[in-house]
Parts: sequence; C-alpha cells; structure tokens
Amino acid sequence: MVASHIKVWLLLTGAVFFLTPLVSGPEKIISQVEREVDYANSHMGAARAAQFIRRANVFFDESIVRTGLAAMVQRTETPDDLKNRDFAGGAKRSGELVRAYGTGLLANLYALILRISLAMAWVPLLLPFIVAALWDATQMRRRKEFTIEYVNPGTYGAGIHIVVFCCFMPLVYFVAPFPASPLLVPGLFIPAALAANIVIRNMQKVSV
Repeated sequence: MVASHIKVWLLLTGAVFFLTPLVSGPEKIISQVEREVDYANSHMGAARAAQFIRRANVFFDESIVRTGLAAMVQRTETPDDLKNRDFAGGAKRSGELVRAYGTGLLANLYALILRISLAMAWVPLLLPFIVAALWDATQMRRRKEFTIEYVNPGTYGAGIHIVVFCCFMPLVYFVAPFPASPLLVPGLFIPAALAANIVIRNMQKVSV
C-alpha cells in the first residue's frame, strides 16, 4: 500500500513538472519566479534571501547554462529551404512551440533549484525539532517493549499514511505551478516529524 502511494506521488510530481510548461508560457513561469523572490525577501529578509538566491543562480549557471544543457533544450532545426512551403511553415511553427516549451522547462527547472535552495535555509532550524521528535519516539518505543502498554495498530497505520503524505508534499512544493512561499517548508516538515513520532511510538512490539 505504501509503495503504491509513493509511486503515485512520484508520478504526480513528474507530471506537474513536465506538463506545467505546456499549460503556462515561459513568461508566466518567469513572472511566478519573480514573485517567489519577492516572497523570500519579505519573509526571510533581503540579506538572507539574497544569499540563497545567489546560490541558486550559481548552481543553475554552472550545471545548466555552462554545460550547454540550456542551449540543447532550446535547440531546434527549422527547414526553411524545403520546397514544400506548407510543410516548412508547419515545421517552423513546431520549432517555435518546442523552443517555447524548452524555455518554460528551463524556467521551471530554475524555480525548482530556487525552491530547494530556499528550503535549505530552514534545515538548521528544523533539524533540532525533527531529531527531538524522533528521539522522544524511540524512547517511548523502548519503554513499551518492557511494559504492557497498548500499541494501537490503527494509529500506526494512519500515521504511516500521514508520514508518506507529509514526506512527499515537499516534492509538490518544489514543482508547484504557482508562486509558493518558503514559509510552506516548516508547515510541511513539522507535521511529518510529528506523524513519524506517532508511527514509531505505535510500532508493534518485537517478540523475543
């Protein structure tokens, strides 16, 4: 069941990432990225936001632009010298559509890199909370091993589904086809840590 949920989330994430440039033009995606930069400056402070935006720019430039991947994505051949002008016109239009999709895909890729970079800003703040939640759960789990406390399988099963949901929601945030605030990051990871705490607490006892 969990494996099937994971496959669905991965397919959903991939579909959103690759289909967004077909629905939204490159100009719209770029406009959304600019709005996200404004969100970051507003919510994180201009100086701190600029640090992570600069990292995203450097990574995109080094891995996408300088490697020639950006040029390859946008490269199309337009057969202007073909005798059949109708076919040439159709091919030219197709080339324009491919270039527009490629530009939108690159803009989407930059948005993904930017969101990952901004999410990394939360790691130092969220990591102590996540570690504390997991440590508390493991200690409660060890106590139940040697007591007669009730372990609720229903709670365990529901917790598993919540953990899968919360762990894959950040993937949806990374490829969301709309401007997303970096404040969504703690809103996704904190419930995941709490759900993991519930799951570990209610794991079935190991028979000795």
